[in-house]
Amino acid sequence: MTGKTPLSELTTTRFTNTVILSAILLYGLLAYLSYAFNLTFLPLIGIVAILGVGYVYSSLKDPYYILLLVALGSYLGNLVHLVEGAVPLTIFQVLLVACFLFVALNKLMRADFEVKLLGIELELLLFTALIFLSLIYSPNEVNGMFNALRFTVLLITVYLVVNIITNINQVAGILIILAIVSVVLGSLSIKETLLNPEAAVMDYLTDGGVKDRASGTQIDPNIFASHFLLPLAFVSSIFLTYKSYIIRGLSFLASILFIMGLMSTFSRSAWVAAAISLIIVAYYHRQLKIFVWLGLFAFFAVLFIPQLQFVALNIMERVIDIFAGSDDDSSMIRIMLGLAAMGMFFDSYFMGIGFRGFPEAFPNYYSTQVSIGVSEPHNITYTVLAELGIIGFILFVFIYWKIGSIAYHNIKNSISDLERSISITLFATYIAFIIFYQFYGGGLFDNNFWILVGLIFALNYNILKPAEQIKSELT
Repeated sequence: MTGKTPLSELTTTRFTNTVILSAILLYGLLAYLSYAFNLTFLPLIGIVAILGVGYVYSSLKDPYYILLLVALGSYLGNLVHLVEGAVPLTIFQVLLVACFLFVALNKLMRADFEVKLLGIELELLLFTALIFLSLIYSPNEVNGMFNALRFTVLLITVYLVVNIITNINQVAGILIILAIVSVVLGSLSIKETLLNPEAAVMDYLTDGGVKDRASGTQIDPNIFASHFLLPLAFVSSIFLTYKSYIIRGLSFLASILFIMGLMSTFSRSAWVAAAISLIIVAYYHRQLKIFVWLGLFAFFAVLFIPQLQFVALNIMERVIDIFAGSDDDSSMIRIMLGLAAMGMFFDSYFMGIGFRGFPEAFPNYYSTQVSIGVSEPHNITYTVLAELGIIGFILFVFIYWKIGSIAYHNIKNSISDLERSISITLFATYIAFIIFYQFYGGGLFDNNFWILVGLIFALNYNILKPAEQIKSELT
């Protein structure tokens, strides 16, 4: 007895054959045109176009593929602007819009309208509502409105991540992609700064005034430095989890490269954040000996590489300068900003001076000449206190504490080595970002931070539910 092929399978087969045949004909046409008109680039364009169409089709079936590009685009930062000058659109922004559309189309095609929630919707709604309400009395309402919308979009990004990821392997895939691109970015930064003898000598001879700080794909070296926090925690956790010599070797080399990439930025806030992140990773793996290996490697690297000797001296001066300071030192400016923030808080402690009002209000407390023109806040905590008052601060603390609690419980609920390794990575990086933004501004608008938050909640969905299923089966 012979069965008939279902109509759905026939339709899929015909569609696939049509796509393949169309691709062959298109490539043949491009090859002919390139031969006839001596346009050698056409076949390459054809290959890229065919691969692009295939990737779009795959992303429609599973938006995870476009999410990979969103994470990659976030790390590329300002490397490419699609419209130079007039409209500074970045790859990340375009891919984020595409990701939203792909998710919507995918849900329509599957008739699946379920939306995974975070469990802190009320707090997020109140915090966002307070931001928009404060624009009524903010002295910087135009910039405040722009950044309020930006913050809202980043919150939507968290929900996109949570609703796209369906298993832990997808979380691992994103971390691997980010680690690979960070290897490239770190290598380029090291070549241009640490291994550039002229840059190293000139920086040292300028009394610690670092002029050749790596900024990579970002305008600000400090923000670029924060790009290495997640990859460094990930490869360190992998190194301490798996026994394979190949995996350990690659992870160790990558971690050294990321540390040197951090050094090339000369960002003290990122150094502190990365160090605490590594301590957390080592603590949860019960493997504090990693610091001995890293210390020995750093000692011999400085001993045998002359360029790094100047860099080491410069780094020592940067660290010592934290406790020294003068009127034009960045540490003293941070103190001024903090004191001004406290003044703003006590002057309007209930609901603050208004979202993004800090730069406009700062000259009322200190002259910008004294702060060398710096008026942007350099601490996320006192920024919220000053701009949104005690109400906004309470909401802010609760939201961030809840996110950290979820990240911590992911470690407790982990079963497999991969789950535990990724859980520790995300928790350590979350703490690192919190610390980093105690020394630098803009913490509410960091793409990488909110993607990290999305990964934390996505991991929670994908390890907590299986654990509950196992418990129910045992009982």
